[in-house]
Amino acid sequence: MSSNASLLPPNATDLETALAEVGLRLENVDMPIADLWNPATCPIAALPWLAWTLSIDRWDAEWTDERKRAATASAIADQRRKGSVAAVREAMTAIDGLLELVEWHQASPRRTPHTFELRLPVVGRDGVAGGARCSVATTMQIIADVTRVAPARSQFDVVLDLTVAGAGAVRGAARTALYRRMALPGTDTSGIAWGALLQTEAGEPLTDDTGEFLDGSAA
Repeated sequence: MSSNASLLPPNATDLETALAEVGLRLENVDMPIADLWNPATCPIAALPWLAWTLSIDRWDAEWTDERKRAATASAIADQRRKGSVAAVREAMTAIDGLLELVEWHQASPRRTPHTFELRLPVVGRDGVAGGARCSVATTMQIIADVTRVAPARSQFDVVLDLTVAGAGAVRGAARTALYRRMALPGTDTSGIAWGALLQTEAGEPLTDDTGEFLDGSAA
């Protein structure tokens, strides 16, 4: 036994002596602490734990390794921008480059202060509506990602714009579908397939501007 282990009192138990020997051996184990705290060098298997430690807001196991490292590296800066217009715009860009932010003072007529709209064209240049922009997943991603970074006092609507993307003219009976969180007291919900409806993270159903439940189809 080494001299350090002999510092144990004469009446040390076998277990205490064994633990002391194990502790001495740990000094020889390579512990790359600096690498573990560096998003660029952290082993990919341990990266989710580093991201969690840095308070990352969004993580997707399907991301590439490069994107996971980039998201982890920007976690602290993202937290500093949280609650700002810049953070909202960054979240929008990551979802879809055509998302447009319309703040309350930019709307005509003006909206209620501290509210805004997120407008997304869902009709292609060929005049056909549909695709990923009309899906439940896209709308819920917009709501979830923007809610994470928006100012706590702000409320917003997601508007799917049924005008032709990139064109000034409106084809057919174009309109906008408004996806808004709403309380619906007294609504008859019997027979509703909830799994097919758009819902908030709190499980509240989304409705359009006529009060109808939304199933993800904007056409």
